[in-house]
Amino acid sequence: MNLKQHKPSGLWVSDTGLVCMPPVKGRGGTRSKTYYWTCGFLRPDGYRMVAWQKKRYHVHRMVLETFGPPPGEGRHIVDHINRKR
Repeated sequence: MNLKQHKPSGLWVSDTGLVCMPPVKGRGGTRSKTYYWTCGFLRPDGYRMVAWQKKRYHVHRMVLETFGPPPGEGRHIVDHINRKR
């Protein structure tokens, strides 16, 4: 499993589609103390997403942007490997 930081979000992403989420502030001002791995939540259309800092990111896009070829080198094709239906 390779691990790199996804530049637009700042989250760490693996090439298998796992996302490392940092500790977050909960209700009442409490903060979790540990990082955790997630594959995101499953949308009705079969795509996985993660929410971070009031934004939502498609996991398959995060993997492409982090591990895919640079822009202009066949990057226009996305294989939807994480889709569950």
